[in-house]
Amino acid sequence: MDHVSETVDPAQVVLSASKGLPPNQRLVLVHYATHPKRDRHGTVEETNEKLADGLGWQPTVFSRTRKELIEAGFLEERKRVGNVRYYGLTTKAIGRKAKIVPLRSVG
Repeated sequence: MDHVSETVDPAQVVLSASKGLPPNQRLVLVHYATHPKRDRHGTVEETNEKLADGLGWQPTVFSRTRKELIEAGFLEERKRVGNVRYYGLTTKAIGRKAKIVPLRSVG
């Protein structure tokens, strides 16, 4: 999945795509969209504790909200290093549909 383009405001893109979600969930999505430790694929390589601290939340509240967003299809696990899991926004979160390329048979 592509990351949010640098030419548009990622917070606005995520807020537009997440209309109807509770404020805490939208705040977490914006936090992921604008986090400085995003890799080129949009994966935020930061621990739960540091992400929660960035919002001034308890880690358990952040973790619960992130779990709700995963279940709703806005976040997905991208990488795991030992017991640490890293997440990124899905195409649903950034308001884009996945590109579908038709396959052709060879031969």
